[in-house]
Amino acid sequence: MNIDALNWLINSILNWFRCHNCNSNVEKKNIDIKSVQWSSVLLDIFCENCKSHSMVKSEVLSVDLSKHLNILKNSLEKLEAKEKSLTISDEEIKKLDKDLKKDNLNVSDLFN
Repeated sequence: MNIDALNWLINSILNWFRCHNCNSNVEKKNIDIKSVQWSSVLLDIFCENCKSHSMVKSEVLSVDLSKHLNILKNSLEKLEAKEKSLTISDEEIKKLDKDLKKDNLNVSDLFN
C-alpha cells in the first residue's frame, strides 16, 4: 500500500469513523497500524471514551482507467466536432449579410 493511500485512509477514518460502542470520534494517536502488506492494511482503533477496540482492514484495488479515459476523450472530440459543425463562421455571416443586402433584406426577414 502506498503512503498516499494510507494517508487517505487515515484521514477518512478521522473524518467518518465512529466507535461502534459509544459513537465517539477517533483521534489519530489512537490509530495503530498492525500490518501493512502490498495492497492491504490492518488497523486497530482504540476508543478513549469507552476503552473499546475496533479492527479495520482495508484493501486498495488497482484500476486501469486508460480505457475509460480514451472513451471520454473520444466522446469529447465528437462533441467538439458536432459543436463546430453547428457554428457559423465569420466568413459565412459576411457572405449572408452581403447576399441579403443585394435583395434589400436583413436577418430578421429570414425568420418572418
